[in-house]
Amino acid sequence: MARYFENTSTFNFSWDQVTRGYWKRYPNPQRQDKGDDDNIALNNFFPFSTHVLSEDTWSREVKDGCLYTKRVLTKTNRVPKWGE
Repeated sequence: MARYFENTSTFNFSWDQVTRGYWKRYPNPQRQDKGDDDNIALNNFFPFSTHVLSEDTWSREVKDGCLYTKRVLTKTNRVPKWGE
């Protein structure tokens, strides 16, 4: 069953650091906490999710300085209450 979830967040890191950390999140069994302190902090903020099996991007655009992405995730567990 498909569910829709929307989230807005503000991060105290540069755009480059946030996008790098976010796109390495799903799925990436080879991810390791390497690099400078900012990268390690981002890896801790965006922890690797073992329950995500695959991730496909449907669309991506930058509008008015904001990144909008539509993705489909295949997961091993149920959607949490906040995502229903």
